[in-house]
Amino acid sequence: MNEERSTDRLARYIIWAAAAAAVLFLCWFFRSVLVYIVLASVVSLLGRPIMAVLRRLKIKGKGAPDWLLSIISLLLIMVVFLGVVTQVVPVVSGIISSVSSNLQSGSFRGSEFTEWIGRFNAWLVGMVPALGTDFRIQDVLFGWIGKAFDLSSVTSVVGSVASALGSFGIALFSVMFIGFFFVKDETLFRRIIGALVPDRVEDRAMRVIGDIEHLLCRYFVGLLAEVMGVALLNFLGLWLIARVGLYPAIGIAFMTGLLNVIPYVGPWIGA
Repeated sequence: MNEERSTDRLARYIIWAAAAAAVLFLCWFFRSVLVYIVLASVVSLLGRPIMAVLRRLKIKGKGAPDWLLSIISLLLIMVVFLGVVTQVVPVVSGIISSVSSNLQSGSFRGSEFTEWIGRFNAWLVGMVPALGTDFRIQDVLFGWIGKAFDLSSVTSVVGSVASALGSFGIALFSVMFIGFFFVKDETLFRRIIGALVPDRVEDRAMRVIGDIEHLLCRYFVGLLAEVMGVALLNFLGLWLIARVGLYPAIGIAFMTGLLNVIPYVGPWIGA
């Protein structure tokens, strides 16, 4: 009897392990779709407060249909997102270009790393005089990197940029398309989860998912308020006190606001 129970228990463990492996394999195989669904659910959490505000707006006692309010909410989120990207990307690219040019020109002469590179270059020139006194190992490394990535090829760069923009456009459209249904029907996501769990725990699972959605919605709204608050304070300080230009001040302010989200090190990096 005990042996039969042990055999049954082992069989159940094997079945559960096989089912878990199958689920993990399906998640890995459809990982792109799952990522879109997760991002769309996050977008829907951000769109719910906007939907709540828009539903209060009525013209002659009549409100707009939910599908129209969903589109307006998603458009507002997209405008804010693209606005932040267009302001932050130039600042980040400028910082990267400045650091890269400084590294190539050797302007960081006071740093220990640059001094070590200088001593290493001097040692190489002393060991191999044929290299010449103007030899610098960093120039050789940058040359190898340039050849490896074929940065000098205009066609390759244009193709890479076009491919990246195409992938970004497809991802953005997919997320917004799925997010439209999540924003329009607030119970859609929890009903999907409820359909995947056993019937005996369906009600409990839907209640749990509803509570999680409510808490996450409040969390993301608070996070957005924190980012906007930090960005506003930094913008006012940069523009009014430091006399930085308008658009650079906006970009730097948004970048510091986004970095402030990172626990512990985020505010230090943003500073």
